[in-house]
Amino acid sequence: MTHQNPFYPTQAIAPTQPTPTMTNQEEFHQLYTDWLSQDMFKPDLFGFISPPLTASPVSENESSLPPSCDFISLFPDMIDTHLPPPQPVQIQPVKRRLAPLMPKTAIGPCPGPFNPPPVKRKGVEAGDEVAVKRQKNTDAARRSRMKKILKMEHLEDQVKELTFENSRLTTRVAVLESEKGTLSLKEQSLEDRIRVLESQLSEAHRALAIVRS
Repeated sequence: MTHQNPFYPTQAIAPTQPTPTMTNQEEFHQLYTDWLSQDMFKPDLFGFISPPLTASPVSENESSLPPSCDFISLFPDMIDTHLPPPQPVQIQPVKRRLAPLMPKTAIGPCPGPFNPPPVKRKGVEAGDEVAVKRQKNTDAARRSRMKKILKMEHLEDQVKELTFENSRLTTRVAVLESEKGTLSLKEQSLEDRIRVLESQLSEAHRALAIVRS
């Protein structure tokens, strides 16, 4: 008697094996554990494992592996025919909320031109005129002080120059006075010499007159 598997075509079903008895329960459990550890996580087995998000190339080793239906057909009684067909897992995309780069600023109404009272404007203008006059007076006083300072500096320079010239002239006068004294003595000696020569000349004339007489 054969058991037809509803999940696979008829030509892929192999002859069924007898259900293991209670005497070989440990052997069957070991075989079932090895089968789970080797083939349970193969791609598309029972449709429980969803396909990867990115497609991966199929290698030659995977294409050369025999289909898992041959091994499943050996244990047809292990498949529960009452289980519903597996549903594919749907991955819903998560909507990311974009944060604004700059915070929004509330824009208020544009204020109109401010018109102060005319009386206050006149007071401000009068105060401005007083401040301008005060500033002009301050500038004029500063310029006057500056002119006085410059004039005093110029006069001080002139005093220094005149003092130096006076000292030079005083020295020159002293030298000239000394020369004057020397020349006076020389003049006195020359006058004495002239008188001596005059007396000698008069004596010579008298002697010549005596000789002629």
